[in-house]
Amino acid sequence: MKIFKNKFFILGFILLIAAIALYLIFSKKPVIEYTAAKVYRGSLTQTVSETGTVKSNNEVDLNFSASGKIANILVKIGDEVKKDQIMAELDNSDLFLKAKEAQANLRVAEANLAKLVVGATGAELAVSQASVNQAKTAHDSALKELVKTQNTVQEDIRQAEKNLNDLYLTSGATITSEQRTLQNYKAVSLTIMSTKISVAGNALDNIQTILTDDDAKNYLSVSNISLLEIAKNNYNQALPGLALAQTSLTAAESSQTNENITKALTEALSALNKTFNALKDCYSMLEFSIVGSSFTQTELNTYKTNISAQQTAVSTGLTAVQTAQHNFNDSINDLNNAILAAKNDLATAQVTGEQQNTTAQAKI
Repeated sequence: MKIFKNKFFILGFILLIAAIALYLIFSKKPVIEYTAAKVYRGSLTQTVSETGTVKSNNEVDLNFSASGKIANILVKIGDEVKKDQIMAELDNSDLFLKAKEAQANLRVAEANLAKLVVGATGAELAVSQASVNQAKTAHDSALKELVKTQNTVQEDIRQAEKNLNDLYLTSGATITSEQRTLQNYKAVSLTIMSTKISVAGNALDNIQTILTDDDAKNYLSVSNISLLEIAKNNYNQALPGLALAQTSLTAAESSQTNENITKALTEALSALNKTFNALKDCYSMLEFSIVGSSFTQTELNTYKTNISAQQTAVSTGLTAVQTAQHNFNDSINDLNNAILAAKNDLATAQVTGEQQNTTAQAKI
């Protein structure tokens, strides 16, 4: 054990000596050597290599009196230039062409001047006179055409105005077919209304006869009393309607205006409808009536026959008045359409005429 410790101590000592030796060897600084030289004055030369663009401290913007395409460049970048030195030349081919053109125009002007100084030749005078004659002929022709156009336009407008005015005539040789048709249906409507209003009046008289029959009053509509009241009410409503229709008819016959005739047709239809309803209810009332000593079956049957006949007559009257109203309204519409078309034709004739006159005047 002691021997081992001695060996360890010896080994450690050796390593320490080695470490000190290595430190001394590597940490030793090199020895600086100095050389002595004699001091003297001389030139120092140093070469520097650089790349870039040399730029002047002062720059001048160049202005030129004319613009164009450059034909030649007489200097290079970096060249030194002097005052009044030409640096570039423009392409002047266009200037040469303009110069030649100006020379040609000058020669033409000189030639024209020479003609004016010398005077026109006979051939030129003949050509000029022919042109004058041709222009005069064209002018005279244009004047004649203008007069002709004006006359045609005036005639077209006059005829269009006449066609329009004729549509407002209600009689005479120049009455239009539309106006004649309207006048015919107007007369037919007045006649039919007069006839059919009388039919309605006769029908209401028959109803009144039944309702005021003292012998029948205790037997009428005994099986359905409400029908008797309905028949009386409808009869009472039909009476003023008939009177109003008669009044409207009288006014229409007097004035002969389309408005009054239209109103009379409407009132006549209303009166006939009310009369027909009254007849229908009266017949229903008779259906629920009975007979007795003072009101026989024969009398009841006679009343039914009369009311049935009146229903047929009033129904026929309704159809006739409706047809008359339809035809009358159609004839009014046809006339109004014809008037509108005539107004349009007149306006067209006026506009077209003005255009034709303007065109003819422009040729003078």
